[in-house]
Amino acid sequence: MTASPDIADRLTIFAALQHFVSNVVVSVDGDAATAQNYFVSHHVPKHGDAYTYGGTFEFALVHDTEGWRITSHTIRILWEAGHALRAGHG
Repeated sequence: MTASPDIADRLTIFAALQHFVSNVVVSVDGDAATAQNYFVSHHVPKHGDAYTYGGTFEFALVHDTEGWRITSHTIRILWEAGHALRAGHG
């Protein structure tokens, strides 16, 4: 999978990124499903201090003639360590 040009441009400020995902729970009800998991996301900017987030990802999905599709994605940040770069910095 390749990031869209908009997202790819925003990722150029990082020397490294790494995401850990655990405790994935998927619930299916016919052609609809939800999925939740915990994550820890490490960010190492090229110019700045590293920082880390932890939280949950929540997805809603639907099944159509071409397969399963994500219809919404919610990120809930439950904790942070370090100071994240804000938009326009880096």
